[in-house]
Amino acid sequence: MSHARNTLPSGSGLLLQCRSGFEGDCAAETMDRTTRAGIAGYCEAEAGAGWLRYHRVAEDGWRAFAASLHWRDWIFARQCLLWLTEITHLPAHDRVAAICSHLTDLPADLGTLRLEHPDT
Repeated sequence: MSHARNTLPSGSGLLLQCRSGFEGDCAAETMDRTTRAGIAGYCEAEAGAGWLRYHRVAEDGWRAFAASLHWRDWIFARQCLLWLTEITHLPAHDRVAAICSHLTDLPADLGTLRLEHPDT
């Protein structure tokens, strides 16, 4: 996979953190903003989790929306990250190798790998 420097990867959607109990409000705000931008997708949230995912279902308009995202202007999102890949079923004995194997498909110039945990 080749990416030009400073080119935003398309990603799968958004990972948003919010206050526990406000997942529905954050999802509604996310849907409102993405719908107004012409982005098709849906939110996945669990009550009380303190986070949710927005899954985009098409590329149309996504890169421009993600590049112009000013989540600090949002009411319910405490953090908003572009979700590039999902890593499931990490082995207990060697999580680092499993994470590193996913990094090879990502652009080399992303700059930061974050491990986040929502407040609970």
